[in-house]
Amino acid sequence: MSVLKEGDVVQLNSGGEKMTVSYVVGNGHHDDMFKLQGFDDGDVVCQWFSGKEVKEKVFKSIMLSKVEK
Repeated sequence: MSVLKEGDVVQLNSGGEKMTVSYVVGNGHHDDMFKLQGFDDGDVVCQWFSGKEVKEKVFKSIMLSKVEK
């Protein structure tokens, strides 16, 4: 599996919406906030649109595949 980084387009291995990686836990600037919520280094914050609404969720990197543009 390739290492994910901010700006990558990903999709759950099981399918679904294409999402954009907005942050990878362990990169420094927001780590304390995520770790206090129980997330680990390598967890991936993704954003996507549902209609006109922006959604955001944290996923384990093993659950995601990079989508080639």
